Amino acid sequence: MALLESLKLPDILKASAAQAFALSVACGVFVYLAKSGLLPPLEPWMLLLAVFIGIFAGALWASLIIRDLWKMIGLVTHWNRWRNSRARRKAVTDYIPHMTEDERKIVGYLLANNQKSFDCAADGGHAATLLARGIIRNALRPGQVFDMEHVPMFVPDDVWNVLVAHKDSFPATNEEGHPWRVHWMAR
Repeated sequence: MALLESLKLPDILKASAAQAFALSVACGVFVYLAKSGLLPPLEPWMLLLAVFIGIFAGALWASLIIRDLWKMIGLVTHWNRWRNSRARRKAVTDYIPHMTEDERKIVGYLLANNQKSFDCAADGGHAATLLARGIIRNALRPGQVFDMEHVPMFVPDDVWNVLVAHKDSFPATNEEGHPWRVHWMAR
């Protein structure tokens, strides 16, 4: 048991790709030298242990290289974006039947005017629930100056495509003013 504790196996798994490769090559050279007779005769368990460690280190090296290539190519980032976008589209599609009348008016106004961005009060006004669900997002950039009554908002492209596909669910409003604004007397 003391031998296993002294090996510190979790630390071996933290090795870099170069260290794993070097260990694998060293074990391979050790086995080659033992088999070619350049080393004194070894016990079979020593050769078996060297082969096992060599294979283990080789597999660790291969997995580290694949992980680094995966990160370098950016497949993880693209995969996560696609998965998040898909989840967002599904969430919006599932939420459409449960939208309130105010939410439907806001989306209907935006669709009727083909308007993906607008400005509203910092609290979102009547669009606060759409903002909370991610259907509408804050469009501010870091360091951007804004007026508390005119905060830029936008509908993300993937959400916009879902809303356009379900355009029949939203009434086109011809009302004066913006449906997301809360009248100052109602605050």
